[in-house]
Amino acid sequence: MCGEFTAVSGIEPGSNVAIRPDDPDHPSSEWILGRVIYHHDSGAYDVVDVDDCKVLRLPETQVVALDGANLDSVRRLVKNDDVLVVYPDTSTFYPAVLTQAPRRGAASVDGELTAMVQFVGDEPDIIREVPLKHVIKPPMW
Repeated sequence: MCGEFTAVSGIEPGSNVAIRPDDPDHPSSEWILGRVIYHHDSGAYDVVDVDDCKVLRLPETQVVALDGANLDSVRRLVKNDDVLVVYPDTSTFYPAVLTQAPRRGAASVDGELTAMVQFVGDEPDIIREVPLKHVIKPPMW
């Protein structure tokens, strides 16, 4: 696991998050998986990119928790909602459409809550089951 975690407030250190880094390695419209290392009093977060262990300092507007309040809100999504979802075997969020609303008790074999989505650009008949913890509503700017 990358980085050391120091608890302060806000999203807890060690929590998985979606991040939108503004640096030359990542286009500003791309959301990727990260993990909180530290929450500053200013509201900024130190997060680590889970792919390359690069530490980034980001404002809270560029960090979305993948548990807690976010998980509660994605459970309320309905069929045909636009979402951002971690594409299988990557750490990048891609646009998708919810094809089946998450249901209470819906779970995959490993016990995680899941959602059924169709990624934008996939063939129309390709529906994928993804962990609900890797689904976010597209942030409103």
